[in-house]
Amino acid sequence: MKKRAYNVLPPAFIHDWLQAVEGHVRVDTYRDVLPGNWAAYMMPGLVHWGVTDLHEDSGRYLLQNVNYGGNIVAGYTDFVTAAVAVDAVAKVQLILVPLDRLGTRGLVDHAMLRFEFAPGHEIRLTPCPGGGRELTATDFLVSWEAWRPPGYRFNLLEGFNPDAFRLIPRFYVAAHRFLEDAVKGRSWNCYDLTPPGGETGRSEILQMALTLADSVSRETLGGILSALDHKLDQTAMASAEIPCDNLSPHQQRDTTRQDWKAIAASLKKNKLPSSPIDDMPHIYTSYQLLLRSCATMALHTIELAAERLAAHGYMPDSKAAVLENLEIVKPVPWLEAMARSDLKSIVRQAPFAIWWITRHQEVIPTKIPGILAKAGLIETEKGSPMVRSYFSGGRSLYINKDDFNSD
Repeated sequence: MKKRAYNVLPPAFIHDWLQAVEGHVRVDTYRDVLPGNWAAYMMPGLVHWGVTDLHEDSGRYLLQNVNYGGNIVAGYTDFVTAAVAVDAVAKVQLILVPLDRLGTRGLVDHAMLRFEFAPGHEIRLTPCPGGGRELTATDFLVSWEAWRPPGYRFNLLEGFNPDAFRLIPRFYVAAHRFLEDAVKGRSWNCYDLTPPGGETGRSEILQMALTLADSVSRETLGGILSALDHKLDQTAMASAEIPCDNLSPHQQRDTTRQDWKAIAASLKKNKLPSSPIDDMPHIYTSYQLLLRSCATMALHTIELAAERLAAHGYMPDSKAAVLENLEIVKPVPWLEAMARSDLKSIVRQAPFAIWWITRHQEVIPTKIPGILAKAGLIETEKGSPMVRSYFSGGRSLYINKDDFNSD
């Protein structure tokens, strides 16, 4: 098979993209990349804290790089900015998407956090792709993923290796992500979260989701720029060509270290809130299938919010203790080194790895609802987590086939 020719985005384009407070960006899903061949369509979500007002009743977060529109069949991805209400979260859901088509008993699931807003506090999307009136949406979601080149299929074995992929959060208008999953034949299993304090608890989860996502995005993007700077140092040149493969003709231009430093400065320009990753920022930039995955990062978000709620007296210590000392995010050296070992070493360590997983059920996506139920943070029915399943051929979060006249 012929190697795909990537289209490396020039630094001026990336700089303007990251600087824009409002803007619509369209990229080629299968060809456009950032330097290092990181897929542009997976650009991580950011929060514009400089224009975010958290202190008024009408305050809104301004989110950048929100996936909305585009066409996965035609091969283009659209990003917009979204103004999201600070204190009007009507519902928070943990969503598990089975990737092996085994339903709620799936062996491999993708986890996401969905936020739905109260009537009158809809998300404002600006600008609308193609012009016209401003669009609104009722919900959006945060999806933690393994950043990789376009067309590169995620490999479970590689996922164990923390050097293989970068950890990133992606922002979506939730209805758009539901459509993408429906096209791929995937269903959604949704669990309503029930944090103490009602709207206060739901808003706390939203704030922690955005703060954690934004902190990791900036750290990951900064790491990519640092790698570029290192490559420029190796060339011993004041000006060097972008150190990536397959530059298209119109992108054959020199780029200086100042170009990349300007981009790095734009990532630090906003006045950031206290970061939850300050203790070990470099750990959060690497994806690891068990420790820093879609599921564990969603659980970590809820864990951080629960700690804050407990500190303010909203959550009893006995419930908060359920989420304490979870073996997620933090490095487990032997487990991460295992992926770099030869086959003989992996086979030798496999029984211990299986034992470790049985002792740390929090790394298994389908076990997370049960953990949250013990902490009193998820809706239950007869003592078990209540799940609502939605799929394209029947029950849908947004529209049902029965709503259409078949004539």
